[in-house]
Amino acid sequence: ANCLPDTECLQSIQSTGVFEKLLGFIGESSDPVVQSHAASVIAAAAKLEENRGIFHEQDTEATLIALLSSDNSATCISSAKALATLAENLSSRDVIGKSDGIPPLISMLKQDGSGSTKDNPMAREMASLALANLTTSNKNNGQIVIDKNAADLLIKLLQDPVSTTQRNAAVSLANLGSNESWRTDLLEPKHGLIKGLVFALS
Repeated sequence: ANCLPDTECLQSIQSTGVFEKLLGFIGESSDPVVQSHAASVIAAAAKLEENRGIFHEQDTEATLIALLSSDNSATCISSAKALATLAENLSSRDVIGKSDGIPPLISMLKQDGSGSTKDNPMAREMASLALANLTTSNKNNGQIVIDKNAADLLIKLLQDPVSTTQRNAAVSLANLGSNESWRTDLLEPKHGLIKGLVFALS
């Protein structure tokens, strides 16, 4: 895992076929510590554009999406963060949307008071960041967010106590607002968008 942030090392692992085995191990591991750490390392390594391309070529998105279903909050949060970083790559953005990666991220936005491992401030922050990146210049992903009725969840997050979560939600909503029909609907008083924006700006 310590080799992943290094692009040369990453390329070497990719060329030898070890990368595929590594992703398989991460996905099949029953140890949430291993999974969480691996996702965190991927998130750190993916900050480099060249590394994001390599991760995409190895279908890393699929492994991370699978980890979003974990019962361990740290694993879900680390995976959402990694997906958010990979989503800066246009191809990864498409793949995540087409691979059903958006619905589990939406579920992490919910504040239901159930005590769920995914119902916590960090989960909302990372999931909202991922959605902000996934909906940037991507109408298909925006359509998924609209179809899953996630816009109201994002509007609610404009009043989240964590300012970065507010910002992520605002970016997501701005991305959705680039579509005229969605914007018209979101501005309906029933959604409370204006009230949310006033709160976030206050």
